[in-house]
Amino acid sequence: MPAQWTQVHHLDEWQHGGFTDVDNMCLVCPFDHPLITDGGFIVRVGAGGRVEWIAPRHLDPERTARINTIHHPPDLSDPDPPQSLGHIPLGSGAAA
Repeated sequence: MPAQWTQVHHLDEWQHGGFTDVDNMCLVCPFDHPLITDGGFIVRVGAGGRVEWIAPRHLDPERTARINTIHHPPDLSDPDPPQSLGHIPLGSGAAA
């Protein structure tokens, strides 16, 4: 999805004192943004600088951080590639 079609998400929410600064923001598609604001997902930037999604406990009891790699080419130099979001029914509201 082109960046101009996305929405900006504050990692530390603005209404809770988060700054409107590029280091506190990530781009999310408008279809998945409600998963953060209303659906219990957590979004953070991982050690590698990529955005990680953590599903609510009822979808993933272990709360494993995952990276949506669908729009990213594989990093062939990464010996431990991130887990994909592929098996989590995003937005379903029901356990898999």
